Amino acid sequence: MEWALANLLNHPEVLKKKAKTELDILVGDHLINKSDFAELQYLQCIISEDSRLYPPTAPLEDTILQIAATVLVSLPVI
Repeated sequence: MEWALANLLNHPEVLKKKAKTELDILVGDHLINKSDFAELQYLQCIISEDSRLYPPTAPLEDTILQIAATVLVSLPVI
């Protein structure tokens, strides 16, 4: 999870233009539910790629996706 956030922060154009936009459009102001994850295709790709590059030590994919989405929703637009 730390790698995913570090990679997003090192590439603010991806964070601002793609990931945060997807969250703003598909989730909006409500808290993220598990049912929202199916709609967050770009965020799933980010998590999958980071999991491929930096494999997690335990199978926590749903938890990781939920944490990533929660953090991205709370980040200010740069």
